[in-house]
Amino acid sequence: MVRHSSLLSPCSTFNDLASLVLSAELFSWQEKRRQARLRGEYERSSRLLNEVVNDNLKTVTPLSALRVLNTQATRDSFLSSLFSPLLLQHSAGPQTLESLLALTQDIHATLAPFGVFKTIDVRLETAQSLLAKEGSVDVVVDVKEAPRLSIKSGTEVGHAEGNAYITANIRNVFGGAETLGLSTSVGTKTRSSFEGTLRTPLFASPLHSLAFSGFSFDRDNTAFASHWEQVQGGKLSYDTRTFLGGHSLTYEATQRTLRNLLPSASPSIREAARPGPSIKSAIAHTFLRDTRNSAFLATSGSLFKATQELAGFGGDAKHFKSTTETAMTRALGKGYFASFTTRTGLVLPLDPSKGTHLVDRVFMGGPTSVRGFKMNGMGPRDGNDSLGGELSYSLGASIFGPLPLRPHWPLKLHTFLNAGHLSSPASYASPQTILAPLLSSPPSVSAGVGIVYDFAPIRIEANFVVPLVGGSGEGLSKGFGLGMGMEFL
Repeated sequence: MVRHSSLLSPCSTFNDLASLVLSAELFSWQEKRRQARLRGEYERSSRLLNEVVNDNLKTVTPLSALRVLNTQATRDSFLSSLFSPLLLQHSAGPQTLESLLALTQDIHATLAPFGVFKTIDVRLETAQSLLAKEGSVDVVVDVKEAPRLSIKSGTEVGHAEGNAYITANIRNVFGGAETLGLSTSVGTKTRSSFEGTLRTPLFASPLHSLAFSGFSFDRDNTAFASHWEQVQGGKLSYDTRTFLGGHSLTYEATQRTLRNLLPSASPSIREAARPGPSIKSAIAHTFLRDTRNSAFLATSGSLFKATQELAGFGGDAKHFKSTTETAMTRALGKGYFASFTTRTGLVLPLDPSKGTHLVDRVFMGGPTSVRGFKMNGMGPRDGNDSLGGELSYSLGASIFGPLPLRPHWPLKLHTFLNAGHLSSPASYASPQTILAPLLSSPPSVSAGVGIVYDFAPIRIEANFVVPLVGGSGEGLSKGFGLGMGMEFL
């Protein structure tokens, strides 16, 4: 009797494995050939299409119609205001295929900046009208509108406080690329906050916009000035962008109230709160030019920002306020770069006998300002309360470098030197007496080293700081400290 074994011989197993390997290699080789053939056919088709288009660029091609597909919330009148100048410009020149292709590019470039559409496809199709001339085409704009409602919640940390927030944005509110934004937050310093803003483009251009906003917030300032600050108000602003930079012209009306004074509040704080709510009615202009390659840890470029505010169009706040900020960053080679920042502030009362209100003054000091000093702890004081100032300047110089052995990490080493001065004039009689406190007193100075982390949209610093020079009564903060924010000196 012959017995058959069910076990495979080693030779049979080896042959089966070899067959599988050969089959896999053959399949891979065939797939590569197929892909190469498809790429070759695609490249040949592309070359042929380019040749056909290039040969016919000067061919007379009349435009029959411009059709927009799949718009639901966007107004026809808004689209007409965008396309009419383009069509008028096109009709003034030769009607050729080349001009039509340029028109499709212009249409896409016009629609994209508004953020209304998720996808934009502009193409040429044979004219559909029975009355169209022979050889006429239609420009078809096939779009997909972006979702109208977006809601976001989260936390943010900056300027020595943390917040939890909820924001809602409604796009294309009235069909003309308008945006309605609503936000509310609670935090460690700004205990409650609400803001609603309606923004609409002007002149059918994303470079010009008009915005109206209403806001209110309740801020705990007891850490440096023994009071809470409550603000309600609204503002109307016109924003425009040019090749030189951005301009913002704003009218603002607000009511400010100092409340919840601590029992230890100084006489100056009590005097500021005694009249009750303060009303400010002001116009302001801001110019901003920013060429930095990053807003949080730039390695090249520069920043210039200047704001002028005139208050006194009603209400009790009457002053002129000017603030400036400049920043410049330069590469030093081998991953090192340096930055230099300046800030200035000036607040002049229109009625020197009444002075300026506490909340309109400039405050300085803290991890995002002059390091080595407590938050808003520089300048004039009354007891333990910071009173702010009407004249200020601050300078910051920093050198950044990569971490040893980890140059590609977003962590950077840095060393810095900060200096600044905050004061108020003893007399407003002349420019000399106004500037005398700045010129006659030495600046407060600090220096330190630390680590910087670019955690966009904020920057985080862990530093060891040593105050070198401090004014009388200024709150010093020596040792290790943590700074989180979007704008650093």
